[in-house]
Amino acid sequence: MTESPFAIDRDEPFRLSALARLAALHESRKEYTRAIEAYRDIMKNSQDRELVVAAEERVEQLSASTRRR
Repeated sequence: MTESPFAIDRDEPFRLSALARLAALHESRKEYTRAIEAYRDIMKNSQDRELVVAAEERVEQLSASTRRR
């Protein structure tokens, strides 16, 4: 059985890099809920512990700042 050409490798480094850029873009547009979603995707799918910790910290910061509004 062959793998679909549309299969997604959720832990693929280029995908995770794109998600980090997407999260930063959402932040710059003050779309904090969407930024948090992108960071959570990174947290769920990355094998890179440093990247996961950075995403966790950013989610905490954004969540705290949106609660204060």
